[in-house]
Amino acid sequence: MGFALDMASVDGLNKDEALRRLGYVDTGRKTDRIGSDVAWAASKGRVVLVTRYGWLGPARLAELSGGASLVAGRFETRVGESHAWGYRNGVRIWSVLRTEERLYDDQYGLTVDGAPPPEFAVIRDRLLAERRAEIHEGDEPDEDLFDLPEALVDALGGWTPEGEGSEDLQFFVAAADGTAEPRYSGFISRLLKVFGRSR
Repeated sequence: MGFALDMASVDGLNKDEALRRLGYVDTGRKTDRIGSDVAWAASKGRVVLVTRYGWLGPARLAELSGGASLVAGRFETRVGESHAWGYRNGVRIWSVLRTEERLYDDQYGLTVDGAPPPEFAVIRDRLLAERRAEIHEGDEPDEDLFDLPEALVDALGGWTPEGEGSEDLQFFVAAADGTAEPRYSGFISRLLKVFGRSR
């Protein structure tokens, strides 16, 4: 079964502050349906936020990581899109993107920017070893490393839709508080003005 969603796993904020930065509040209502709007869960001392596909763009992730750190992902299994980002204190510090245009080069469809954490190399090497084993056994291997960004987000953030323990978290519905756009802090607002970035 496919899925399409954005997610972020935040370290250093409580769920009320994380939701407030997105213009949302907790309703306290449990949900099993994720990816249609905004839902949250607690995992290993982190706040996991899941939203509709394409909603957690760079400006929202920067705002969400102010004074904190996060790992974020965007996954669309039907078209084969798998992306991961790391942010700290309002700045993106690394990204690992699986993109169609890089599919047949020597990077196995990946574009890597910045300095991903050590888990990146461990997961990449494991997936490449699995690929080599498939070739050795005469099986048709995966043509790329589509699973790498999601596995990286799972390892760092404590949850992804198909990650280990994905069914163990209880998600709660969040509702817009009347300010659907994030309320930028002064620091982030100045950065956005300097770099001419919009929400």
